[in-house]
Amino acid sequence: MKKKEHFEVMLEEMNSKFDLVLENFQSLRDKIDENKDDSDKRNDETNKFLKFAYDDSDKRNDETNKLLKFAYDDLDKKIQKNGLKLEQNSNLIKENGTLIKENRKLIEENGKKFETLGGKQHNYEERLILLEKRCC
Repeated sequence: MKKKEHFEVMLEEMNSKFDLVLENFQSLRDKIDENKDDSDKRNDETNKFLKFAYDDSDKRNDETNKLLKFAYDDLDKKIQKNGLKLEQNSNLIKENGTLIKENRKLIEENGKKFETLGGKQHNYEERLILLEKRCC
C-alpha cells in the first residue's frame, strides 16, 4: 500500500502543480486582457485624434481653397483690366504717332510759309528802299 499512497501523494503534487500552472495561465490571460483593453482604449483615442486632425485639415484645405480662388479671381480681374488699359494705351500711342506726323507736316508747311513770307518781306524792304531813294 505504500505504493498506492506514494502514487496518491504524487497525484496530489501533480494536481497542485497543475493548479499553479492554471493559475499562472489565468493570470497571464488577465494581463493580456488588461493590455488588450488598454491598447483598445489607446487605439480609440488615437482614432478620435486622427479623425479630428483629418477634419481640421479638411476645413483648413477648404478655407485655403476659398482664399486661393478669391485671390485667383481678383488677379484675373486685374489682368483683364490691365489688358484693356494696355490696349487703350496702345491705341493712344498710335493716335499720338499720327498726330506727331501731322504736326511735323504742319511745322514743315509753316516753315515754308515763313520762308516765303520772309522772302516777300525782303522784297518789300528792297522796294521801300528803292522808293525812298526815288523820293529823296
